[in-house]
Amino acid sequence: MRWLHFGCGPNKLPAPWENHDRDIDIARPLPFESSTARYIFAEHVIEHVPFVEGMAFLSECRRVLEPGGVLRFSFPDVTRFTSEWQVTEYCRYLIACRRAAGAGRADVFRYIISGSGHRACWTGDMAWAVLIALGFTASARPDYGQSFYTQDLRDIDGHHKTSPVALLETSIFEATK
Repeated sequence: MRWLHFGCGPNKLPAPWENHDRDIDIARPLPFESSTARYIFAEHVIEHVPFVEGMAFLSECRRVLEPGGVLRFSFPDVTRFTSEWQVTEYCRYLIACRRAAGAGRADVFRYIISGSGHRACWTGDMAWAVLIALGFTASARPDYGQSFYTQDLRDIDGHHKTSPVALLETSIFEATK
């Protein structure tokens, strides 16, 4: 069974993971047979396609997963910013990487919604509803680096390697077919 990783960027996982980034267009049907993947990990990639195409990608993930297989996907989530401390930390990041001079709350939300080539804005509630609508049988929201289903999915998150604010912005979902 395959272990598929989409949106890997520089976070290439060791075998048996198959790392994919720009080589596979997630806005198109996935080039894998049905029920051939044990795990699918889509890391900070779903926000780079329009929402309806992101839903179609998650539907394709369900098709490719074996019965009982697990999808894990992560995305920047504006609803994670519940305190001024979080907003302040993100502002520091935007200023440090010269994405906004004198960044404020509006810059944080604008960047998460449409910065870095983002074409859709996902939230935890939206992701949960989409997973139900697509027929996934269970879903959970593990912490960064953790997994509710298997040790195989622990410590695979790598967005923090390229983004020092990954822990602030990232929502993670796991769902089973």
